[in-house]
Amino acid sequence: MDKRVYDLIEWGNECYRDGKYDEAFGAYSEALKYDPSNRYIYANLGNCYMNGYGCEQDTKKALGYYVDVINERDQLADTYFEYVKSLADSGDGYAAFIIGDVYSCSDYNDTDYLTGIKYYQMCIDQNSECSVNAKEQITKAYYYSDISKAHTYLDELLTVYSDDLVDRPFIEQIAALVYGAGYGVSKDSRKAIEHGKNAFYGGNKKVKEYAAIEIIDVIRERIVNQNDLDYARLVARSYIYDKNPTAANNIINAVVYNNTDLDVVRNVIPEWKKEFGVQ
Repeated sequence: MDKRVYDLIEWGNECYRDGKYDEAFGAYSEALKYDPSNRYIYANLGNCYMNGYGCEQDTKKALGYYVDVINERDQLADTYFEYVKSLADSGDGYAAFIIGDVYSCSDYNDTDYLTGIKYYQMCIDQNSECSVNAKEQITKAYYYSDISKAHTYLDELLTVYSDDLVDRPFIEQIAALVYGAGYGVSKDSRKAIEHGKNAFYGGNKKVKEYAAIEIIDVIRERIVNQNDLDYARLVARSYIYDKNPTAANNIINAVVYNNTDLDVVRNVIPEWKKEFGVQ
């Protein structure tokens, strides 16, 4: 640790112990300028905000600093994890959200989605301002742990709270899978394709890949079960209009690979490829 930073922290600690909170807060704030990744400074500033020492009391800002303390396995992280967890258990919705993240997507401990979901739900039950994000995190946690329950908040997230989602394309991709396979809901190929397309055009490379697979799976099943060539052609055409000839070609290939009618393979498919301009 840089000596200048060390001296500022020590001076801040001495002032804190003596009740000179304005000076303590100033020393910690100054130290943070020189070492913006120092977890001990985050802890001290969090304590100041939590108690209103040298600053206006702000529990949420304090918890924000504590988040940066609970990022590795050591005694300091353990201390603040237990403190934040006690706040969550006492009814603080934002603290519950933080603990949900610690269990679901933190390096602090081994992933425990079920416990994470429990704390996210506590956040929602407290009507916390981050309850929308808690519903989003629950959906992701169920995607990884129990896909049959991933539908719980899907429709709500994708309608009422559409502007509040951090990772909307991923949620759209989950919706495509849920409605395409019927996980906890009735199968709905229209919804599956709609959400799959939203995920495809808004997501990163990984989301695009999974969304494309889920869309093709829905279409392939409909082709196999209903031999619905008009439907497949309609969807393929929609992809051409959306300037995605690769997806259109995948749909055509799904028809080829899953159709035993040689007349369709020999005559219909070439006409489609000519119409869509794909190989």
